[in-house]
Amino acid sequence: MDLSESFSPEIRTLLFTPLDAGGTVNGSHEPVALSCKTALDTVMISGPFGVSVSAIDRVQCSRTLTPVLYEAWIDDVPLWRLDLDRFPFSKGHFIGSIYHSVAGKRFVRLFDPYGLDFSGFTLSADDTAPLGQNLTGGPHNLRIHVADAWGNSDWIGVPFYYGVTPEFVSYSLEGDSSGVDVVMVPEPADCVVEFAVRGPAGAWEDVYVPVTGGEYGRRIPWLDPHSEVRCTLTGRGGFKRSCILAAGGVHPVDSVSIETVLHPEYLEIYARPEATPSSLPVVRIYEGSSFETVVFQPDGDNLFRAAYHPAGTDQVIHLKAAFEFGAEKVERTQGFAIGRIVSGSRIWLLGDRYKVRLSAPAGYASSTLVRLSETGSSSYEAFGESLGRIFLEPAGVFFNDRVEVLVVSKEGDCTSSYGAYAQLGKSTSFLGRFDSTGVASVKLRTLESIVVLADEEPPSIRWTGRLRRRASDGKGVFSAKIGDGGSGLDSGSLKGYIDGDVAIVSYDPDTGRVSGRSRKPLKYGMHEIRLEVKDRMGNSATSETARELAR
Repeated sequence: MDLSESFSPEIRTLLFTPLDAGGTVNGSHEPVALSCKTALDTVMISGPFGVSVSAIDRVQCSRTLTPVLYEAWIDDVPLWRLDLDRFPFSKGHFIGSIYHSVAGKRFVRLFDPYGLDFSGFTLSADDTAPLGQNLTGGPHNLRIHVADAWGNSDWIGVPFYYGVTPEFVSYSLEGDSSGVDVVMVPEPADCVVEFAVRGPAGAWEDVYVPVTGGEYGRRIPWLDPHSEVRCTLTGRGGFKRSCILAAGGVHPVDSVSIETVLHPEYLEIYARPEATPSSLPVVRIYEGSSFETVVFQPDGDNLFRAAYHPAGTDQVIHLKAAFEFGAEKVERTQGFAIGRIVSGSRIWLLGDRYKVRLSAPAGYASSTLVRLSETGSSSYEAFGESLGRIFLEPAGVFFNDRVEVLVVSKEGDCTSSYGAYAQLGKSTSFLGRFDSTGVASVKLRTLESIVVLADEEPPSIRWTGRLRRRASDGKGVFSAKIGDGGSGLDSGSLKGYIDGDVAIVSYDPDTGRVSGRSRKPLKYGMHEIRLEVKDRMGNSATSETARELAR
């Protein structure tokens, strides 16, 4: 067959991902997807970042694949080359670190976020480092090239500006019956600072606030004490940050909240007041016997963000976030267990119902923060009772080798009829069973959710076809179908017999089909056939049938 073709691959979408606590893409800390058209505009990037590519390759018979070759350059300096023409079979599980899906689109990463061992791949990279790790500030050009197995290719050039997003060291308003005091300190000090106030008609009007010794401050006597003031910082290259504060007012105590997002190396803390505060919120972070105070930065309309790099050695972290609403001060607290996985280490994470121990492989190349949370679970088809779901965060962290995970039921209600299962969309995959003391040992390649489910239903056995005789050697051949909607079949336990003699049986897990044959030729007439099987939870089933071997 001649499979050669001349269809060029097509780059459709680029995904820019900030890889550090202070990193942004077009002002966002979240991954930003850009079409090939919008990527031609200058992208504003700060901090280390990664790029992923969504591309298709049309081939013969109207089918589509992904390209096999991915390359990246910055300013004509090669940084990444991954050729999937050679892919070590022993590292087939790496597919989860190279491909990832966002909003239904499949992307190929041109960076390694996990510190994996890529030996055996046709890969060349700058120590597989994130793009932009050693960039100087100013304009740059990113060039992406993809190709198929026949040399057909596509490429795109993306201009971007690399710099630093300015921040507020402090920003606050204080109002009384005679006006409003404005105090603000930016970082860096040479960024452009602009102030505006919201007038009686709701429109913004520019206002001058002088600077003295790096601090902007002014008494604005004609402002209403409940006025809003907007401050916009513009750094080199056009990087912007803006914040709106309200001068005064009393607000309910329950009008604020904090939310945390764990990343492999740092913790994001979001503050969401329902009303506009009169100063930037601050959070005091307690870890062990030490604490650190961090100023929140504005990240949207009444949304503030802070980032923190924990020590992460089996600690409980407590957050104490403070909000000012004029004369009223509101505080919110939160605490959770967090740990850091390093090569060969073990950490314990405590939840309300379970405690989990993670043991990293000895050759694990990097360190990863991890947290345990729990939630209730709905009913699952073909299973009995559900005892909740265990989340290991951040989800999707990938390991070269499997991480040993020990799940211990603190309430002792997990017996040998319960198992731990990975949840993959709407389906489940068996990981391991609990023993009589309520302990299950499982192994994971990625941090994922674990569902604890009861499975006491034995497998089903349905006989199919007829007993027939093989023409080549006269041995009897039979077939059946085995089903188990719970933990799945333990194929190593499958046994077959014909007239009490052991038969040779094989099992196809994709179809559930069992094929068996006798060890010696069978005579024509009636014969007794028996199958014995167990599922992974130890539930057993036996079925016998009498079948005639007819001429």
